[in-house]
Amino acid sequence: IELFCSSYQTGYQKYIIEVGYDQGAHTGDPALKLAEVHGIANAARMSFGTATNLNTEMGGYVNKSIPLYLELASYMAYTVKITYLQERVDQVSGLNHIKINENPAGTPIDDFRLDPTLNVDFTTSGNLLVKGSGNHAILNGNVGIGTLSPDSRLTVKGKIHAEEIKVDLSVPAPDYVFDNNYNLASLEDVENYIKKNKHLPEIPSAESMKKEGISVSDMQLKLLQKVEELTLHLIKQNKIIKQQQQKLA
Repeated sequence: IELFCSSYQTGYQKYIIEVGYDQGAHTGDPALKLAEVHGIANAARMSFGTATNLNTEMGGYVNKSIPLYLELASYMAYTVKITYLQERVDQVSGLNHIKINENPAGTPIDDFRLDPTLNVDFTTSGNLLVKGSGNHAILNGNVGIGTLSPDSRLTVKGKIHAEEIKVDLSVPAPDYVFDNNYNLASLEDVENYIKKNKHLPEIPSAESMKKEGISVSDMQLKLLQKVEELTLHLIKQNKIIKQQQQKLA
């Protein structure tokens, strides 16, 4: 690993990693030491932590056996570049040994994924929490909550508690009932249909709803259609009542 400087005094070369006790920072006994080629100065050190407590940390555990610390000599002027690989493995060449690169060239690495042929169980006595400011997307397949056999994009076997549910319409809203050319069934026809079928026209029967379930969107639109039809009948009946009242007056 090499750290190149843009300018330096005569006699000082590029820095390299050297595993030797006489070079680098002695505080904390670092196992990785950054030293000059000529060994003239040992002011360059690499570490995570502080100069007095050099350590690396992983999973909440401190590893003091491999401390890393970086301290540059005052006479050096450096151009530092830090690699940001994102989802790629980047091959570094030339003097760009440490670099920032938002669009690196290299081999793409797949996103984290689970083999769909495996049953992967997340078992915990606590809560499963997914955090992040970005979107979380499941691009394919169905999701089941309380069931292993989801038959839709989201299947929930149980109750759903939400502040609001917004449904996109796949068919027009029933304002067409108020069109002048709408064929409004007479109350006599509706009565005969109810006597024969035991439910309103265009509304599924109780047996059908129990067997097939109901579409919330379709049912809301059908109920709205029936309310609008009922409103037209009430308006018509109100006109008839007024006419009769005028005759009686």
